[in-house]
Amino acid sequence: MNRQQKQAVEREESTQGVDMKLHGKKLRQEQEKELKFFREELKKELKHLKHEADRMPKDVRKDMLRKMKEEKDIEQQEKVGWCSGQIQWNLGNSDTKGTEKKNCPEF
Repeated sequence: MNRQQKQAVEREESTQGVDMKLHGKKLRQEQEKELKFFREELKKELKHLKHEADRMPKDVRKDMLRKMKEEKDIEQQEKVGWCSGQIQWNLGNSDTKGTEKKNCPEF
């Protein structure tokens, strides 16, 4: 009986290990997809910023575009830092049971 119990425990442990690997892989894929979407949104924001600058008077456009771009770069760096931190946190805690997944913000 003891031998059968040990074998059953070993099978369960190996099954659990495989399940954890699959869960980790799925989590990484989801986060890569979210990160790709997040980066696309950042690109769209910059494109919108340039479009706004094009509507300004020509003599003010260059300085305003530079100023707006600097502000947007700072804002985006904060967003990227936060999102990257969340992904690293999720990857580091993906092996713990019952861990909540925190997504990148939708800006």
